[in-house]
Amino acid sequence: ARGSRLREILKQPQNSPLSVPQQVALIYSGINGFLDDLQIGDVKKFSASLLKTLDGQKTYIDAVASTNQFTQEAETALKEAIASTKTGFTTI
Repeated sequence: ARGSRLREILKQPQNSPLSVPQQVALIYSGINGFLDDLQIGDVKKFSASLLKTLDGQKTYIDAVASTNQFTQEAETALKEAIASTKTGFTTI
């Protein structure tokens, strides 16, 4: 169940590694249960959608990239991005 979803989010395309903030965001969403209600086949699509949301938002990416730490501000921004992505994702 959760382990299968975590395995899906950890898969990265060859020669296209994710940045540290992107990896942290995906792992955070997996270990904190935000993916539990998704089908395993939808995890990759959700991950791509979340990364697109984070790229547009920049608050989270900037907070983690500038400090190299997962601060309270970064966590709040990430939770908002996950909620926003999930709302849009479930209506697709």
